[in-house]
Amino acid sequence: MLRVDGLSVSLAAAEDKLAQLDTEQACRSTVVHLGLPTFSQIATRSTDPL
Repeated sequence: MLRVDGLSVSLAAAEDKLAQLDTEQACRSTVVHLGLPTFSQIATRSTDPL
């Protein structure tokens, strides 16, 4: 019985770790808008000739 209990604890720890890794991956793939203009927004602007 002791061996089965140890495997159950190991399985639960492995599942917890996988859940943590999934959460980290989801956070890393989220885009954070910093409010900086993109290149296409900058490139379309024009200035008056001097």
